Amino acid sequence: MFETEWIEIVNAMYRNDAEVNDCEAILTKINQIIDEEYAHPEVFVPNSKMTRKDIEQTKKKLQKVVRYIPFERFFKILLDFSLLSHEKFLKRFVELFQRVDKNRDGNLDEQEMIELVKLMKIVDDEDQIHTILNKADPNNNKIVTFSDCVQVFTETEVVIEGEEDGVNKTFTMNVIEKLNNLE
Repeated sequence: MFETEWIEIVNAMYRNDAEVNDCEAILTKINQIIDEEYAHPEVFVPNSKMTRKDIEQTKKKLQKVVRYIPFERFFKILLDFSLLSHEKFLKRFVELFQRVDKNRDGNLDEQEMIELVKLMKIVDDEDQIHTILNKADPNNNKIVTFSDCVQVFTETEVVIEGEEDGVNKTFTMNVIEKLNNLE
């Protein structure tokens, strides 16, 4: 992929107000990899039949190094970045999940799930806790997987009272975002 192509793709995927730093980080990483792995300036050996003008023009053309990265390498950079972003997004939740997952099997029984919800401080009463439990375990299997929890807590929104520019405002965010904002 040529530079104009990968810049356009990264900008389309990551260039918005919330993710400008992500976009810059990816572009920097791609440029770093190109410099380390793919940028090899061509060696120019003038032909004896070339005029001085031809030699100078050719040298100028070669100074403009084409910035290229194979699609497979570009795709891997995006996947790696996405994985790191997800790990960062879930970091606080993973810590809490592991704290209540007593047998470390990646599943929570009903009591562990209730403990997790209480630990997260997202609801106030038992009815709300059981509503979340029913969303995570709709078939009443008495087991909730890590993936079930992530799905429920990214779909469950909480209302946050806060202040922005000196004005009291109400914000809505999913539970995992709320956990990240408590740090």
